[in-house]
Amino acid sequence: MALDRPLRSNWLNETIASRRSDWQTWLQNTYPKRATFDAAVSIIRKGGVNVAPRGVVVVFTPELMAWLVAGIKMLRKYGCKLPIEVWCFRDELSDVNMRTVEALGEEEMLVSVRFADETWYPMSVGRGVEEKGYHIKIVALANSGFENVLMMDCDAFAMSNPEYLFDSVEYIQFGALFWPDYWRTTDNSPVWEWMDQPCVDEREQESGIMFVNRRRTWKALNLLWYLNRNQEIRNWHNFLNGDKDMFRFAFRAAGTPGYFIPHLVAPGGFRSSRIFCGISMMQHDIEGKLLFAHINLLKGHHKLKFTKENNALSLVKRYKPMPPSTIKHYWDHAIGTGAILFSHEGFYCIDLLEQNIDGLIRFIEEYNLADDFKEFQNDIYDNLI
Repeated sequence: MALDRPLRSNWLNETIASRRSDWQTWLQNTYPKRATFDAAVSIIRKGGVNVAPRGVVVVFTPELMAWLVAGIKMLRKYGCKLPIEVWCFRDELSDVNMRTVEALGEEEMLVSVRFADETWYPMSVGRGVEEKGYHIKIVALANSGFENVLMMDCDAFAMSNPEYLFDSVEYIQFGALFWPDYWRTTDNSPVWEWMDQPCVDEREQESGIMFVNRRRTWKALNLLWYLNRNQEIRNWHNFLNGDKDMFRFAFRAAGTPGYFIPHLVAPGGFRSSRIFCGISMMQHDIEGKLLFAHINLLKGHHKLKFTKENNALSLVKRYKPMPPSTIKHYWDHAIGTGAILFSHEGFYCIDLLEQNIDGLIRFIEEYNLADDFKEFQNDIYDNLI
């Protein structure tokens, strides 16, 4: 089982062509007349927002309040001193929780709450009716007070201080860092035609973690806003499963570069009844060291099932690397790889496939997370399990 995808036949060729022409015309004729990055920053500053060269943006939903607090505390524990913006919709945060969040900050390391549905923003977007609110990330990136942003979902956790990636050669050269997902965009998806892009057999983007220089990517951020500006268009492009992969296509359509981390996402999880259950997307830094755990398949508290010795995040599985001589493009790392989602003992799990895919069998290795990240493993157990 993979992610459910709508049928291509649900979208008429004429409609796709019309939608494509719409954004292309807007990008060519209207975007040049819109507020520049500096003009937008001036509006944000006048609105009382803390403006800084670098910062962390976290988007959250109210049911994950404990995860938000834990993630911020762990960032500080591991040495990250950057200011933090916490983004949500106004009706999602009580006054008590707002005070709890802001109390996590200090004078030199502010933690501030930003509401995504403010109408005075340079690029404002409404909440929508009965929507999951995935577009909040686009609103947050477009209207943040930080020029350089580490964007994280509130169930994504840094395993060490990630600030150094702002100074990496790749970030300085490209202005954005993106991470891979397990899945590939099918060749019959409407997105290729809609965004006027050639079909490429590559991994989709995982949007739970991003590094973005907003000044250098301002054109792409404007296009992202335009493609998500109201509920009607968001409902139309639901073949992208919310914000998922929207960044990859909008950046390319705008001609804005971005660097994709060339290391496959690895599932992290536990073994029960001899079955491996992956509950986290383990993401690497540019050199291949684990840096983030996006724990998106474990919700609630499970201390009756797990202990510190038998932790919910105790094992990591990964494909053995391809020989360097076989790698010509970054997506070549994904040849012969695949994943499967399934239920096991009340948990929703993911695991890697070890079978003939693309005419190749890739072998899998497994190791203990505690070998290199015992402190992080304990922090996850103490705060979340």
